[in-house]
Amino acid sequence: MSEQDDKIKELLEKAEALYNEGKYKEAIEVLLEANELKQKDYNILCLLGKSYYMDNQYKEAIKYFSEVLKLKPNDYNILRLLGDSYYCMNNQDREAIKYYSEALKLKPEDTYILKMLGKACLTESRFKEAIDYLSRAIKLDESLKLEILGDLGEAYCLDRDTEIGIDCFVEKIELKRDNLSYLIVFADAYDSMGKFKKAEETILRA
Repeated sequence: MSEQDDKIKELLEKAEALYNEGKYKEAIEVLLEANELKQKDYNILCLLGKSYYMDNQYKEAIKYFSEVLKLKPNDYNILRLLGDSYYCMNNQDREAIKYYSEALKLKPEDTYILKMLGKACLTESRFKEAIDYLSRAIKLDESLKLEILGDLGEAYCLDRDTEIGIDCFVEKIELKRDNLSYLIVFADAYDSMGKFKKAEETILRA
C-alpha cells in the first residue's frame, strides 16, 4: 500500500467517525480532501453524498450520489437515496419518482419505496398511481397503516372516490384512538352523501 493509499484510508476512517457522531460538516471537509487525492472512489463518494444529505444540502448530495450511480448503475441504496434527496427538495417529486421507480424494479416488494412512490405521486397529482403504491405497501405491511392511511385517504378523495377516502381517515383515527370528534365530522359527510348506514356506523364508533 502506497503512502497516498494510507492517507486516503486515514481520511476515510476519520470521516466515518465524524459522520457517526453526527458531525456532517466536518466529515464533508475531510471527505473533500480525500476526494482530491482519489477521484471516483465509491466509498468516498457514497459517504460524501450521505453527509451532504444528512446536512440537508440535497443539491450537493444529488451531485455525489449521481457520480456513484455512474460507477454502479443498479445500486439500490443509491437509487433510494437519490429518490429521498429529490423528495426532500421543493418541486422535485417527478425526479424522485424516477429514481424510486428504478429502485422498485430491483426490490418489487420494498414497502419503503412503495410508500415513498405513493407520497410523491400524490404530490404530482397522479392519484391512481398513489393509491396503487400506498395500498400495496399496506398489504405487505399492515403496521404502516397509521402512517399511510392519511395519504391514501387524500388520494382517494382527490380521485373523486370520497367514500373510500373517508373510510381511510376513519380507520386512521380509530387506530390512533384519539381525535374522535373527527368521526362526527365524517359521519356528517356520509350523511350529506346519502350514505346513512355509513353515517350511523361512524357515529357508533365515536
